[in-house]
Amino acid sequence: MGLDITGPSPPPDDPLAKRHNTIYTPPIMTHKSGIHIMGGGTMSHIRSHFAITAAAYGGTARALHALLEKQGISSELHLTKMACMGQSNVETNADAAKLTQDLIADPACKAIIFNFAVADFEGQIGDVPSGKYATRLRSRDAGQDPMHLKPSDKVVPNIKTARPDIFLVAFKTTTHEDEQEQIRRGMKLLNDSQADLILANDTGTRRNILIGKGGKILCDTKDRAAALQAIADIVAN
Repeated sequence: MGLDITGPSPPPDDPLAKRHNTIYTPPIMTHKSGIHIMGGGTMSHIRSHFAITAAAYGGTARALHALLEKQGISSELHLTKMACMGQSNVETNADAAKLTQDLIADPACKAIIFNFAVADFEGQIGDVPSGKYATRLRSRDAGQDPMHLKPSDKVVPNIKTARPDIFLVAFKTTTHEDEQEQIRRGMKLLNDSQADLILANDTGTRRNILIGKGGKILCDTKDRAAALQAIADIVAN
């Protein structure tokens, strides 16, 4: 199995937490724990120096890793390049999918907390195939071809299809939706992925609704820390 650059969350006074200039470099680790926490945003390269991104910096994944650690539960933290100042080999949707497949293939994997923010779309400008080193756009050009978007492949539904035994926690984000729509979207992901837990969180209302099997509401709060504690408690037990 390939190596993934992962590591424990930095302590509260670590310069990384304050986004200062000191770079926190996680150690290189092999997969040692049966519980895997994945966090941070991915990107889909369009042209050189131009990409679609899902901006996320791993705060939730780090918090869950720390909460489990406080309960004496070992877990392995996998952060994207965006979430750890470039010190990761997970950058794109494809990288996230490959790591997920590696974990699925590992019989020691017992639980996945999938908090990667995967870029929802891929795009192409004109007839130039997209890629990290595709022809760079020039901002001084008088006009630009439009960018055509298509939905990116989903990663989460593949986990339980391949490994029904894995305990899966996934996340559904909405923005300024009412309670019914927030729960509806969370339930759709629950059913589509066969996850064991879904945290439906709304970035506008700040409401966190934890949904369990059968659609049972396990937690409904605007206290993000309380919602993450509920997840950690369930995973730990």
